[in-house]
Amino acid sequence: MYSIIKYVPKNLKIIITKKFIIFISLFGLFFYKLNYHNILYLNNKNKLYCLKLNKTSIYTFKTILTKCLNKNIYGNIVKMKLSGIGFKILIEKNNLILRLGYCNTLKINIPYNISIKCLSKIDFVLFSLDFNTLMSFCDYFRKLRKPGVYKNYGIYYSNEIIILKKIKTKKENI
Repeated sequence: MYSIIKYVPKNLKIIITKKFIIFISLFGLFFYKLNYHNILYLNNKNKLYCLKLNKTSIYTFKTILTKCLNKNIYGNIVKMKLSGIGFKILIEKNNLILRLGYCNTLKINIPYNISIKCLSKIDFVLFSLDFNTLMSFCDYFRKLRKPGVYKNYGIYYSNEIIILKKIKTKKENI
């Protein structure tokens, strides 16, 4: 019997079934499908043990479960930024209203498992427990106005560094 997780936080509840391990926290539910049957054991001291695996598969299983725990406790956060003349973002109920320099405004429905908070008119933060849906929404959102190569405009991740190209000018022969 190997210890996988030494301490499970009190605000997290773990339910082990034959096919799934279910994490329940303040943010919601997270399911993880088990490939092995009857291998997990949760004792009364909030320790999670593994019964039937060798050490290498226990190590990989342990890393997967700790990632699931961290996602469920802390969640995934992506910071994004708009840059350009007249680029603005607004949130109304479940819709995201964007002004991206087009003649009309864009309305996008926010998925139910993603929450968005505007820090200013151009800075905003996206939060979700599911990393895949968060990143697919961010990629879709970023494709609406791709970052410019010659001028600093578009939708960026806040930690993204884009190297601008130099604008070529014609040289006149004297």
